[in-house]
Amino acid sequence: MATETITGIGTSTPFRYSGGTSTFAFTGDFASGNVSIEASFDGEGGTFIPLKDASGEVVQVTTNEFHNIFIGHCHMRFNASAAATVVVTIH
Repeated sequence: MATETITGIGTSTPFRYSGGTSTFAFTGDFASGNVSIEASFDGEGGTFIPLKDASGEVVQVTTNEFHNIFIGHCHMRFNASAAATVVVTIH
């Protein structure tokens, strides 16, 4: 995945993820908003499902942090919500 920047409320362009374990770093101005990670197993235009952590809670990034993601082959995207002034870069 190339670096992706989300500005305002909305979703990033979906990208193909080959599966396995990867580390994603989230940096920027969250402006009291959050960014979730979503995956689709039925194509780029398919149904996107938010990723959940081990306790069953949706992963919502609200500050500069990184996440190790382990998931199979899919399409992924990032969804910014709750603040129109979010400017977050995912590396």
